[in-house]
Amino acid sequence: MVVPMKRSMNTNAWVFLKPLTWKLWLVTACSFLFVAIVVWILEHRINEDFNGPISDQICTSLWYSFSTMVFAHRERTFNNGTKLVVIIWLFVVLIITQSYTASLASLLTVQELKPTITDINQLLKNGENIGYQGGSFVYEILKSLKFHDSQLKTYQSSEEMHQLFTKGTINGGISAAVDEIPYIKLFLAKYCSQYTTTEPTYKLRSALVPDISRAILKVTEGDRIREIENAWFKRMRECSASEAAELSSTRLNIDSFWLLFAFTALVSIICVSIYIGLFLYEELPLCWRANSSITATLADLGSKFLSTDPRVLSFRENRRRRD
Repeated sequence: MVVPMKRSMNTNAWVFLKPLTWKLWLVTACSFLFVAIVVWILEHRINEDFNGPISDQICTSLWYSFSTMVFAHRERTFNNGTKLVVIIWLFVVLIITQSYTASLASLLTVQELKPTITDINQLLKNGENIGYQGGSFVYEILKSLKFHDSQLKTYQSSEEMHQLFTKGTINGGISAAVDEIPYIKLFLAKYCSQYTTTEPTYKLRSALVPDISRAILKVTEGDRIREIENAWFKRMRECSASEAAELSSTRLNIDSFWLLFAFTALVSIICVSIYIGLFLYEELPLCWRANSSITATLADLGSKFLSTDPRVLSFRENRRRRD
């Protein structure tokens, strides 16, 4: 059954979530948390903004990471590794936000195409007209479905069928048409942007159905049918492909951004590794000499890592006084 397509604007309240797939949403959220942890590791010993109670440190780190979405972070960073990580992350956020904005704008403005009718019984109930090709066996099928002769309209060509659709039932035209698949394909080859197909909800019961189905499968699965379709319906496939590309809105997925996330993670891990390596190089010998056991040494190292570096803070305070 061929029916016109209706256009409707996308008014879904959750449409703002559609530009990104759920995997990309998840990876993006995890990346914000990852960057927050990296910034805290690199800054908390030398930056007063990331000091204080644990709750304040967590909130400040999260705030700094998520504020990069609008480039409004007010906290300064002093570690060169932090600056490198943040620059790369800002670049990633810029690409994601710009892509999200473009995709959301497309979703909000593109018109969804839906069939006007999906049930042939709806036509019968509403008294709407239905078309069929003159001389086709479809007429008997429609009569068996209790359609009145006044509701049945014939056509002899694709152009005439399109004219009947344009008129509509009110003006003596049709609201749908039932035809054989080859003729439907020829019709859609010309008007693929205005019409679509849907299966009528009726069943033909016959003992010959299994045999006929097997015979049809033998034909449709053979090479000959592909040659016929390539010869006659190539234009239809090209038209459908172009319309689908024009009317569909592609959601952004992780495949488009995985390299950016991977590069950010790699640079962050390298910076954190260098920072921790330097910390151990400076503090491990001191802690080892001051403690007699490995457990005490590790506890002392952990305590120093979680606390501020007095040397850096003292140096920065003296510099402020001189300024």
